[in-house]
Amino acid sequence: MKVNSFELTLERVKELLIKQASAPIIAIAGPSGSTKSTTLAEILLDEFKKLLSQNIGSKQTSLFDTLLMLNSDIEDGKVIIQIKTKSADRITYKHQIEFAFGAYLYDNRDDLDELEFDETVIKQVLNPTNRAYHFYEHVDKQTREKTSAEYPCPTVRQLQDVLLELFEQISPDLVDRVRQREKEAKTVTPRPKKERLYQLEISNQLEQHPTLLKRYYDWFDQLHQYVLNQIKSICQEIEPGNYIFVGEVNQNEVQELVKQAYNKQSPYSIAVEQFAFMVQPSMEFSKLYREAYRKHQYENKVLRLNLLDTPGLTQVSEDKSDIQDALDRVLSMNFNALMFLCGSSRSTTEFMVSQELLISSKKKLDKRPLLFVRTKADTVIDAALRDKSRAISGSGQLTPDFIKREAEDAYHVLIKEVALDNKLFAKEGITPSITGRHVDFLCMELDRLGTINDHLSEKITTDKLYHLLIDLSLTVHNMYSPAPKEGVKHCVRSTRGDQPAMQVSMNGYMNMITDQFAQKMVELNERNKNSYLKYIDTKYAFHGRSVSTYVWKHRYGIGHTTNASVYENFHLHICSMIERWVNEFFSDWKTNFDIDFSNLNPIQGSGQAVINEAPSALTQQFIMHRHQIVRSIAKSFSYDLLKVSFEKCYLYTSYDSGFRKNMSVFNETYSNLEYWQKGLEKLLKIELEALLAKMYLYE
Repeated sequence: MKVNSFELTLERVKELLIKQASAPIIAIAGPSGSTKSTTLAEILLDEFKKLLSQNIGSKQTSLFDTLLMLNSDIEDGKVIIQIKTKSADRITYKHQIEFAFGAYLYDNRDDLDELEFDETVIKQVLNPTNRAYHFYEHVDKQTREKTSAEYPCPTVRQLQDVLLELFEQISPDLVDRVRQREKEAKTVTPRPKKERLYQLEISNQLEQHPTLLKRYYDWFDQLHQYVLNQIKSICQEIEPGNYIFVGEVNQNEVQELVKQAYNKQSPYSIAVEQFAFMVQPSMEFSKLYREAYRKHQYENKVLRLNLLDTPGLTQVSEDKSDIQDALDRVLSMNFNALMFLCGSSRSTTEFMVSQELLISSKKKLDKRPLLFVRTKADTVIDAALRDKSRAISGSGQLTPDFIKREAEDAYHVLIKEVALDNKLFAKEGITPSITGRHVDFLCMELDRLGTINDHLSEKITTDKLYHLLIDLSLTVHNMYSPAPKEGVKHCVRSTRGDQPAMQVSMNGYMNMITDQFAQKMVELNERNKNSYLKYIDTKYAFHGRSVSTYVWKHRYGIGHTTNASVYENFHLHICSMIERWVNEFFSDWKTNFDIDFSNLNPIQGSGQAVINEAPSALTQQFIMHRHQIVRSIAKSFSYDLLKVSFEKCYLYTSYDSGFRKNMSVFNETYSNLEYWQKGLEKLLKIELEALLAKMYLYE
């Protein structure tokens, strides 16, 4: 390892990561401030709680996902940090400059002739009101500090120079151009808002200055490289875009890296997609895990569990549409079960909206288990006690004698509410945890209950969180593991630990299948291409906001439909369209997989039994989980595999022009046999090997 404070070879690190990838992934989601990060810290040893405290507060500002990889194989006090990086999001930065210039010039429209460029626009560009990122404070601080780094942080002045040139190019005669747009829109009902006309005109003007736009993107690329260089100075790249650091939890490098990533002014979100920690959980959690797994026929199970802490759903705003967008992003992620944390009061808008959106998103959950956890349960019990006190005495005061007498009844108010919620989710057919429950409650700060807890200590305990997580983990394992023939789940061991025990061969029969698949997809595209090509030649323009919303949703496999009165409308659900195509192909496919067992140890573990069983068991698992697999493959074909050409459509043109180019790119790509053939070969192998990894225990 590049940086090491204890002995651990790169091969051993890769082995740990491969085995960890086979463990269940439980996504933790919920509104900001719903105690997601605080709750997760409770299952860790004290030294790790301190490490994660960088991401704990009333409401977090981290804009990337945090993955907690619980693993009992790692040594005491040690941590493996894994950072997955991403490219700079140029489309978002382009959208922000349009918004910032539009708002600034519109607000000052009566004084444009005398208007001077100031830092208002810079702050709006670097700290968007939608909280998509927050760069200004860090860049401003670095600007005032001298550095000799190879990749220094770009300065505020450098960005100001580019924005000033753009401002000078855009602002002359802007009012006249907007007035012309107003005249053209007079016959349209309803009339477009003037601020929207400013933004539309600015978008069109930016299209005329690609050189300046390139300089603007270069500034963000330099910031991206600056962050990446900080990561590289501490971590080792084990594969493209994937960095690791192995050390001790109290090590200065570990503390500094986590601080840089999670402080409120951190620019790390420009380059970091996911920040992961592999650590040991608390002794109590480990003990309960072993006991629970032993009861379910998993003997000597090594504790491995992945907890994916996602940014708060209300970090952008508390509007229902913004919460829905954030939830859609979470549901498009790779996880096996969802624990949704929300405040306990059923009367809050936050609670009601969360419950409504989860139920309406049943299809996107796609049979993955859901556990809706009402946090801060003490507030419900306290409120029930005070309501009873007011009804009796009118005071609402809680005396020790009153609490002793009424605590049990107050607790049952909570139990009855949870029972009603469970019936609601069960009625919708959403998959529950192994206990059969969809809804439960937590109170992680029992001291807030005060003397109430003296009477409810056996009913509200600090280890309840442990049981909820272990229940979900068992639910996932039982969904994927073939039923044991002799009472004990099969386990496998690799000959080479840094390679998977089993891999899927894509030769021979699978080559024929990928060829047939490619021909089928090209044929279906030819049959359906007019459903999107019709948007290339339309009479009116497409609204920039509608197109930007479509672009954002498309990245996560979600379609978009508009209902505009002024601009052209569109109905575009590319991922769903491809999902139908792939399903049509697989519905006629005789499932038959070729598994390579060359790295499976046939002697240790259940080697020979697995060799005999795995081919037919993999077929069964593929059929059981086909919808999730097809959905994942369709999402990759719709965006991931053509990301570069997709996003290039929008970088130097208006949204209207970019949207039309995008349709042509779809047709060009989906008419290409090699795109489908090579794509399926890659994607199906990934999905099948992920299934194999979850079917058997790596012990």
